[in-house]
Amino acid sequence: MVPHGRAGARLHGLQGPVTNPWHSLARLSAKLEKRAGRLAAWHGFTPGRNAKRVRAWRGSLSGCRAVIVGNGPSLRIEDLERARDQVCLASNKIHLVFPHTQWRPRCVFIEDPQVLLHMRHEWDRLRGVQVLLPHTASGGPSDALRYRYCWRRIPPPLRPEFGLDPLVAFHWGFTVTFTALQWAFYCGVREVCLIGVDFRYEIRGPATQAGPGGARFERSSGRSNHFSPDYYPEGVSWLVPDLEYQRMAFESARAFYSDHGGEIVNGTRGGDLEVFRRVDFDVWAAERRGGARE
Repeated sequence: MVPHGRAGARLHGLQGPVTNPWHSLARLSAKLEKRAGRLAAWHGFTPGRNAKRVRAWRGSLSGCRAVIVGNGPSLRIEDLERARDQVCLASNKIHLVFPHTQWRPRCVFIEDPQVLLHMRHEWDRLRGVQVLLPHTASGGPSDALRYRYCWRRIPPPLRPEFGLDPLVAFHWGFTVTFTALQWAFYCGVREVCLIGVDFRYEIRGPATQAGPGGARFERSSGRSNHFSPDYYPEGVSWLVPDLEYQRMAFESARAFYSDHGGEIVNGTRGGDLEVFRRVDFDVWAAERRGGARE
């Protein structure tokens, strides 16, 4: 039956050769893939090779415990020495401790654009350590691993999502520690201890510069918010932490680990982070040496 009236006229206008929508989608996909390849080449990595290397880490640390090292002022060289036989994940400018210890982390995560900017001439300091960067980052070591990063800010009271696959999406928690927790889970770790995560910052005053997603930046006053006075020297621009959003991210990680039979504990000396059960790091590190569960 042929439709009548205006509706029929509209439908008649659609008759004739119609392009298969799947063909259009395939062409669009091919274009996007080509563009992604050009972008990847510009950023210095090959998606296929990167994916294969990232997949090699999946489940590779099953049965191991991990120490995730924050960069707060409570961090001690002695604690890093105690953690030498544990799987350690660190971040950002952790290389500033390297001249003072033989300890080295297994992985270092850098996703703060300001830190990436500061590091552009310092990648050699992380030689021998696996560096992980978000897929949006430009530059970096040639052997860096890239994870897909979702910078979406989740409105409260919802909590940031916990990502299971770095090639699909790790989620933003306003702290690189949240990324390290997602990576540890991906690698098979179910028992994590945090150290140096003070969850406390001395902020000079109102932000001097606004960024995307409500991010705020200020010029460092040289205050000791980190383990080294050289971390953010006076006058350097740095991202002002959003502790409430970080807390929600940590609650998300705590719930996810707990739901899968794991636990995150806090071995930080002092600080204000109370989302996780507190432990004495000296005792925790001595319980089962070698990083593996008994």
